[in-house]
Amino acid sequence: KPSAISIPEDSKLKDTTWYLSGNRFYQKGDLEKAIRCYNKAININPKKVQAIFGKAIIFSKIDKNKEALEECDRCLDIAPFEENYLVFKAKLLVKIHKFEEAIDTFDRVLKVNPLNSVAEKYKIKLGTHMLRWKKIEKEKDMEAELIIKDKDVEEFTKRKDADVEKKENIRK
Repeated sequence: KPSAISIPEDSKLKDTTWYLSGNRFYQKGDLEKAIRCYNKAININPKKVQAIFGKAIIFSKIDKNKEALEECDRCLDIAPFEENYLVFKAKLLVKIHKFEEAIDTFDRVLKVNPLNSVAEKYKIKLGTHMLRWKKIEKEKDMEAELIIKDKDVEEFTKRKDADVEKKENIRK
């Protein structure tokens, strides 16, 4: 959808101006222009962590989770103890089903701030979820074994029937 905001053309603008322009485009729903503004901010200042994080949020929103995770890791390279980046990364890891890694990341959050209730709640939910997941996987494995055994029995029965048929044909 068209936006009333335009991308500034002055190449001498500060990184903060580009970052704020990116935020405005993001709020208007123009994610492509938001990313372009964030990229300009990052080109001016490669450590403009807010712009990098803005890109991570957009990538997550459009289900480009690999890219979102990469941008989030860039943020954590610059600010390794920033709770918001850690929580965001852990939630991304949950989204892509990397549960153990998510728990480790929530543990990092809790080392930074033991009172972070979001990390604590997610970690508890993840632990419960992982137990269920493992139980389901175990049940699937057991079911697969039964299917294999059933197929073995079926195959054995077919061979046995074929052998009986051969013997009957020989007798005739």
